[in-house]
Amino acid sequence: NKTPGRVRGTPHSAQLLHLDLNALRQPNLTDNAPLLSTSGDNLANAFATLSRKERGELAGQFAALVPTFADVDVRPLDPGRQHLLFQDRWAPNALYTANEVSDGTILVLAYLVMQFQRTQPDLILVEEPERGLHPYLLGSLVSFLRKMSRGETGRRAVQIVLATHSADLLDHLEPGEVRFLTRDVQE
Repeated sequence: NKTPGRVRGTPHSAQLLHLDLNALRQPNLTDNAPLLSTSGDNLANAFATLSRKERGELAGQFAALVPTFADVDVRPLDPGRQHLLFQDRWAPNALYTANEVSDGTILVLAYLVMQFQRTQPDLILVEEPERGLHPYLLGSLVSFLRKMSRGETGRRAVQIVLATHSADLLDHLEPGEVRFLTRDVQE
């Protein structure tokens, strides 16, 4: 899914993210990726599509959230393919591939890429954003998503809906930001 879908009956667009950790780690056939795919299987391309300034800003945000790393970049793997590389903060010559970093590290990068997508949807739906993240990052993730929803970061304000079963994530939300949904077994 390379373009945001239209919300039925409205002129608005939506993007569903159900990020798959294996898909996020895959090298990509080099292509323009203005939007992160539902599974995140185009993360390297989405990162590479950003301007150098945006990649630099994103790398700074990334290093602040995941202090083990000083930088993140995309490099050619072989003709026609590229992959992500993560630079160790304390050993600058040590570079790690996406397969060598933690689940949380790769998820943080994917969430940060959302703010610079070329095709910015009106609504981003994220399923289980806490899955794979270290608990100390939950507050930072919620703060980042709030800034995106207010237009304080990224191309413009975007409505963000999170679907979760995590009480830990709910601890970082304001009561007015939470909706509990149930389904009637009769229907």
